Amino acid sequence: MPTAFCRPLKLDNPPRHLILITTLLLVPVLTLLTLSFNAHRLNRLSFSCSSRTAPQHGGDCEAIGEPRRPSWACTQNMKDAIPEFISLYNSRPIQNNFGGVLFDHAFALWYTLRMEQPKIVIESGAFKGLTTWLIREALPAARIISIDPANRARTLRGVEYMTGNNFTDFASIDWAAKGVNAQDTIVFLDDHQSAFRRIFAENKHSFTRFIVEDNYDYLKGDNMSLKWVCERSRKSLWQGTVRDNFGKNKTSQSWEQHLELGERLNSSFRTYYEFPPLASSSMTGQTRYDELHSTPAIVTDRAFFDKHLSRFDKRQFAGYTHLCFAELLAAT
Repeated sequence: MPTAFCRPLKLDNPPRHLILITTLLLVPVLTLLTLSFNAHRLNRLSFSCSSRTAPQHGGDCEAIGEPRRPSWACTQNMKDAIPEFISLYNSRPIQNNFGGVLFDHAFALWYTLRMEQPKIVIESGAFKGLTTWLIREALPAARIISIDPANRARTLRGVEYMTGNNFTDFASIDWAAKGVNAQDTIVFLDDHQSAFRRIFAENKHSFTRFIVEDNYDYLKGDNMSLKWVCERSRKSLWQGTVRDNFGKNKTSQSWEQHLELGERLNSSFRTYYEFPPLASSSMTGQTRYDELHSTPAIVTDRAFFDKHLSRFDKRQFAGYTHLCFAELLAAT
C-alpha cells in the first residue's frame, strides 16, 4: 500500500557524534526555513475562487486548491502505485464499462479510498457495478452501501444493495436508522445529480467526506458540479442557466447568484482536491478536458507511459471529468 506522504530517503544509522554535529548545524537553517514556509503559506491563503490557469495542485478551484489539498496528494506516490493498480484493473470483472467510470477515475477512486480508509462507503450511482468492485478491492473490510434505481445484474457478497425495487434516493434515506456514522463514512457521488445540491441541501445526516465523480468543468456536463461553482474568471461565457438531474432540470441563475454559491463553497471545505488525470493528453490523445483548467497529470514522461499505459485502448482515457475529494469543515 502506498505511504501517506512522498517517499522518504532510506539512510543507514550514522555515528552519534555526526548526529550531534549535524543537529547543531541544521537548527538555525531549519528555523529560517520554517519562518519562510509559514510566510509563504500565509500568502497562499489569500486566494480567489478561480483563475484562468489552474494552480500547480488542486485543479481549477484555486481557492480550495493547494493549501487545502490532502496530505496524501503526492504525485510521485500515485505514479508508484500505477503498476499495482494496472494488475488489479486488468482483472476487473466488467471489462467493458464505457458509459461509466473508466481508467482515470477508477484509479482515482481506488487510490483515494486506500488513503482515506473509511469504515463505510455509500455509493450513489453504480452503473454496471465496476465501482462497487473497486471499492471492495480498496477496502476489503469496509461496509458498502450501493444505491441505484436500476436492478443489478452483478452483485458482490457482503454489499448492501438499495437498487431496483429496493431503491431509495440518497437524500431520502434515514442513515441514522441504518446505523451509519457520518464520521466513519465517505459518500461516493456518481449519480449525475448536482454535487453542490447533494452536499449543501440534502446532507441531512451531516456527512463530511465526499468523492464526486461527475465533477464537470465550467458549463459542461449534465449537472452543476463543484468545479462549475468555483468558476470566477470566465464570466463572458455565462449562460444564465444551470443544469441538474442528467440535464433534465434547468434553472435560471444570475452571475451574482453564481458568485454567492462560490463563496459558500469556498468557506465550507476543509479539503478540496481534483485528482489528476493519469497521463498528459499529448500521450493519451484525449480531448475531453482542458489542461489549462485541470490538475497536472501524474505521468508526463513518455518512457513510463510506453512501458505501463500505452497498451490500453485510448478510449479508456476519455472519461476524465475532474473527480474530486472534498471534505467539509463541519456538517452543513
